[in-house]
Amino acid sequence: MDYQKDFLLSQIKQFTEAVQFAINGKNDEEKVLIELNQISELYLDNSILNLLSNSLDDNIKDFKKGNNAVELIQITAELFYQTAIIEKKSSHQQQIFKKSLELFEYLQNNSDVFSFEIDDKITEMRNFQKQ
Repeated sequence: MDYQKDFLLSQIKQFTEAVQFAINGKNDEEKVLIELNQISELYLDNSILNLLSNSLDDNIKDFKKGNNAVELIQITAELFYQTAIIEKKSSHQQQIFKKSLELFEYLQNNSDVFSFEIDDKITEMRNFQKQ
């Protein structure tokens, strides 16, 4: 069991590193979004657009079909968060932040996952929505 948890934590770390590599120092919004979509396909077997078009309940139901739902939800929430930061169209950006916020709040309320980083992102997105 510890081996599986270590593997999943390693996958989340690799995912985070891949996302950071995709966005660091790049000014071409479209290229970064393409790279994030490729990362989404690699880690989630689904495109960002498909995941964004699904409801919160549908995404969570799909993730719960496997053994690592919490990790998949966390990866998706982070992917949405990074996509929203890059997305410059404010109405679309707000919608993506909302989806990310919903997933992070779900994690916070329904799992034993606690992270100051997640808590900070939730606060940031709530403040963004108030603007």
